[in-house]
Amino acid sequence: MIVIEVETPNVQQREGISAKGTPYKIRNQTCYAHTFDVETGELKKYPTEIKIRLQEDQLPYAAGFYMTSLRSTPTVTTHSPLIRCLSLRPTTPHWSTSAPPACLKTRKPPK
Repeated sequence: MIVIEVETPNVQQREGISAKGTPYKIRNQTCYAHTFDVETGELKKYPTEIKIRLQEDQLPYAAGFYMTSLRSTPTVTTHSPLIRCLSLRPTTPHWSTSAPPACLKTRKPPK
């Protein structure tokens, strides 16, 4: 299970003209993936920052928690944590009824 946290609905957008002369527009939204250890089932200590590629006419995800939809077929690039073709559905994480885990309070691992 992957829980995706969206902090802000901000979208980073780049546009231009490709080498072939066709215009392009790339829209990414930065989110955090809270993943669980396969062996222990425990929430990992730190989330992973990811970027979700939005379709041209897709509204950005509002701040909140989401789970990947069964209709998703994510494609993860090898050079950066960019996920394409991901569909998210709102969720309430299991820790929402109590205090959130410490990993949600600290975004960066200690130096």
